Amino acid sequence: MPLLYPYAMRLTSLLLSSALTFVIAGDPRLSLTDFHDLNAWDQYGSVQVYSDRAILSAYKSHVGALWAKLSNPHEGWVAEYEIKVDGPEYGGGKGIALWYTSERGKGGLVYGNQDKWDGLGLFIESSSNGRSILNGHLNDGSIEYTKLSQSSLQAFSSCALSYRNRGRQIIKVQHVEHSLRVEVDGKLCFETNQVVLPVGYYFGISAASADLPDTHELYSISVTPAVRADEAGASKQLHPDSKYQGQDIRMSYEDLNSLKQDLSALKQQVVSITQSLSKLEQIDRSISELALRIQRIDQHTSVSHVEGSRIADRMENLGQSMSLLERRLAEGADHLISVLPKHLSSHVAEATPNLFKALGVLFLAQLIIFAIYRTLRSKQKASSKKYL
Repeated sequence: MPLLYPYAMRLTSLLLSSALTFVIAGDPRLSLTDFHDLNAWDQYGSVQVYSDRAILSAYKSHVGALWAKLSNPHEGWVAEYEIKVDGPEYGGGKGIALWYTSERGKGGLVYGNQDKWDGLGLFIESSSNGRSILNGHLNDGSIEYTKLSQSSLQAFSSCALSYRNRGRQIIKVQHVEHSLRVEVDGKLCFETNQVVLPVGYYFGISAASADLPDTHELYSISVTPAVRADEAGASKQLHPDSKYQGQDIRMSYEDLNSLKQDLSALKQQVVSITQSLSKLEQIDRSISELALRIQRIDQHTSVSHVEGSRIADRMENLGQSMSLLERRLAEGADHLISVLPKHLSSHVAEATPNLFKALGVLFLAQLIIFAIYRTLRSKQKASSKKYL
């Protein structure tokens, strides 16, 4: 039992701490994959919509934006943007911004959105040499971004990337609990565990062109809720041996409720197993303590038995000695009784006047002998009753 309990607890931890991120198939209320149907999205500025894509900006100093009409209801989520940016070899400038903010559709100078926004902005700044930077910015509505002398230095994280004239690329943004992870074409751009984004903000994308304009195209937006396994009560630490670490498992919306029920049932079973194991461990300790007590009592009983045998032997020897002493005293008394009259009779004639004196001595001797006999007899009886 002492060996079983730690392994069982390790299995329990492994079941609930694998920390898989379950990604449900795209939420149609927040996703944009069919450009024939833009009912869930609003377009602003110079957006041009085609059957398979939307061009956000393609002309000099133009801006365009698309914003979801509904706010995000999910605590954890994954947003994937499939984009394409083409332009002249020596052009570039401005770029694309991915938004998650408390307000929507507010035009402005920050890639076609308002300054002093409240929420997250991911800015992909274009450059003529093909090397660009993706910067992550947070604002609580108090920072005036356009007045920053070096705005890139205010980013909480960033990475370099090449995205002009590279064909389609997928930018993936994942937010679960305090973690924010950004990938470009499956490669990590940056990750931090210091960002908490509220529920109820809006997803959006905007673009701005410079004097030598790039064409900023959007092919799809997919927003999906993400449910981490440790929301079912597991440890937040990833198990190092988990083969699913960092992977996504996609499922349909129909499976979401079933998944939550399964996770809840699994949690209850694990709690029940843990409680049972704890009780078994307590019983095992109680049995061990009882066995130790029995062993001690047995050892004490063995010692007491040996000591009792020794005492009995001593008492038996003492009884034999007292019996021998009693016989000797009785023999002495008999001898005295048989001899004493003879000596007295021989002296009676000679000492007639002392007859009464002799009789008194004889009577006193008999009393003494009888007293000694009764005393020894009483002690022997008392000893027998005490040690039997």
